[in-house]
Amino acid sequence: TNTNAPGISWMKHFNGSQQESHGHFLHACSDGGFIQLGETGAPPQAKMFVVKIDDQGTLLWKTELGDLGIQMANSLIETTNSYVIIGQIDGNSCIVQIDRSSGQPIASKTYELGGEDAFEQAIPYGTGYLAVGYHHAADGLNTFFAEGTGLISLLDAQFNLIESRSI
Repeated sequence: TNTNAPGISWMKHFNGSQQESHGHFLHACSDGGFIQLGETGAPPQAKMFVVKIDDQGTLLWKTELGDLGIQMANSLIETTNSYVIIGQIDGNSCIVQIDRSSGQPIASKTYELGGEDAFEQAIPYGTGYLAVGYHHAADGLNTFFAEGTGLISLLDAQFNLIESRSI
């Protein structure tokens, strides 16, 4: 055993409503807690699954977003009053804004960017956001490796699509 390895302080498991629940993304929040994004179920019978815990692993809230379908939460941007989830709803790229204290949806936008498409990550850029992902996926039901064409999209501050380009 490695005596320099960190020890495990705590380990928690949180289930969604479907048979399989797993994370795609973990974010250390400004309040000291953590939020995990992913899905519960497997496409085409999945929902976005979001779990918020405090710094000791105590569940603050968990939420499932969308109806059963091809729903994936891939990454997140933290704002002063919300979490903005980057992902896919029914084969289209999406942005879902949820309340920080409850996880309840505030707003949602989907974007038809060509075939099966999804945003994987977004960052603040100027007065808006840059999102990267893919479109024209060869395997629209694959959670991790869809073999699509790379895509970069420019969004304004209200998450309206300004432009997308294949990369």
